[in-house]
Amino acid sequence: MFTTWLSNTAQGCGYKVQANEAATSNGSAKLHAHTHAPPSAPRLKGKHRKLAKQAANINGSPKTPAPSEELQKKYKVTVAELLRQAEAVAAWTKKTIRLPSDVEMVLKRAITAR
Repeated sequence: MFTTWLSNTAQGCGYKVQANEAATSNGSAKLHAHTHAPPSAPRLKGKHRKLAKQAANINGSPKTPAPSEELQKKYKVTVAELLRQAEAVAAWTKKTIRLPSDVEMVLKRAITAR
């Protein structure tokens, strides 16, 4: 939640985001709105793999069905990238930027949990 807010705010301040992308189907939240073609046949895991094997045995088809979950993009953002984004937001002088209360609450909980 914080990294999404930071990324969006930094982009609003003119910062160009440079994140590494990896497609995933585990239901994680989208962090950035980059567009790339999804892989043609994602690797099935767990329950989806078991269901695909059962379907292949029943139908006699070697192809596996597509997972029911929509492919979502997951991005790896380094600490250095987060620091550059934070510096861009902190250096912004055209408008006062306030941390939303829900993001602040999540950060406080994360710090307390550590």
